[in-house]
Amino acid sequence: MKSIALILSLGFSLCTFANQAEVKELVADYLLTSKIEKHPNPEQCYPRRGQCLKVGCEMLGSFGCDSRSEISQMSLACRGNFSGDCLADTKRYLSSIHRNDIEEVEELAKACSGVYGNGCLQTSTSMLSRMEYDDRGELVELIQSCRGLMDGDCTRYVCNQLGRFKCDDREEIMAVNRECAGQ
Repeated sequence: MKSIALILSLGFSLCTFANQAEVKELVADYLLTSKIEKHPNPEQCYPRRGQCLKVGCEMLGSFGCDSRSEISQMSLACRGNFSGDCLADTKRYLSSIHRNDIEEVEELAKACSGVYGNGCLQTSTSMLSRMEYDDRGELVELIQSCRGLMDGDCTRYVCNQLGRFKCDDREEIMAVNRECAGQ
């Protein structure tokens, strides 16, 4: 009799555990899909959560983000992103060959963590030759130097004050960005 009670108790425990796991998965699915939906006002102030995930999945094409594990991986990479602007802007600077699999897009999304919009990146790249940031690793370093900057105004101002020859390579621009951000 005790063994039957033990078996029934164990069976109910397993059902409860399975239901909790299913509920957790459904809640995660809801949160992921609700964050991908278009916001009614795209000009809303930051943060625009979910935009990074949407942009990242779009960068991967029709076979990217087609499984729960890939969506989860991309979602984790997007933590700390205020929007998808930074990640979307990387498409302008890198050929698709440098951003066509999930690990490459994940690296770019992680680099964009803590970067507000794309103003700093646009300002920084406008002061450099294309060869200074045509590699994913170089672009990642440049993006990371923009962490904490709302725009490129500080960088532009400092570089205008320093003169063109003191702000014309990637290391110099990154140093200015870091200083402007208080890093």
